[in-house]
Amino acid sequence: MAIWQTNVIDCMSIRNGNELVLVMTDHLQFIEQYDYKHLLQIQKKLNAYLAFIENGQYKDNHPKIDFERFAIEIHFVFEPSQTAEDFFEQVRHAIEPITPKIELIIKVPDEDERKKYAVKCSDLDYEFELYGDSL
Repeated sequence: MAIWQTNVIDCMSIRNGNELVLVMTDHLQFIEQYDYKHLLQIQKKLNAYLAFIENGQYKDNHPKIDFERFAIEIHFVFEPSQTAEDFFEQVRHAIEPITPKIELIIKVPDEDERKKYAVKCSDLDYEFELYGDSL
């Protein structure tokens, strides 16, 4: 599970029976001089996640569930920079009118949560090929 592996869903789960949650993990520290490259990589992976949802590829894993909502959670090891926070706000505004069923959630877990998360998602990598064009 790595931010540069854009064809891997780091973790996938179902919440409340009708919401598909795709989790992206980012272990990189935000350093001002590298923020642009870091955010560009997040954008590439985020675009792949959005395409995965919009193309209906999740149905390969869950063909019998008609999801009403989707969430993309980005879990960070390190606190996002202000530039990153501004970027995520722009992403929310960009996807909301197009796909109101998709929610972008940013999480910076504390140490105990990080340990639980690592155990929960460590063996759940799901590699996929995008159908059609990516966003």
